[in-house]
Amino acid sequence: MAVASSISNWLQRDDRGSFRAWLLRIARNAAVDMITQKATRSLGHDGSEAHVHLANLPASSELSSALDLEYERMVFQWASERVRESVAEHTWRAFWLTSIEAFSVEEAAAQLNTRPGNIYFARSRVMARIKELVQQYQDQR
Repeated sequence: MAVASSISNWLQRDDRGSFRAWLLRIARNAAVDMITQKATRSLGHDGSEAHVHLANLPASSELSSALDLEYERMVFQWASERVRESVAEHTWRAFWLTSIEAFSVEEAAAQLNTRPGNIYFARSRVMARIKELVQQYQDQR
């Protein structure tokens, strides 16, 4: 309903940006509203159960931060999947071990049977490609 009621306003804007970004903002706002909305009628026999659930809901700023973090994770996952398809498995493993699994460069070099310099180079190359894809994605929003 939120999309249907505001699509005409979005279409009329000259600075509207991408549809995906607008739709994400609508969905995020609707989710925050739904989760933080106070109950207008009691649930259960005396409403006490509903009050307990409402009291345990996170603050809207916490929820917003959690949604932002989840969005960033999804964008990273999207970009990293594309980069992984375009680099050699050895290069990907060097990045993954040191950047995601927090192995030291020396540990990763020993595991991959290569020199530490190669690990630094591979990690840097993969990270640069991921950053580039994320930036392109952000620019399209």
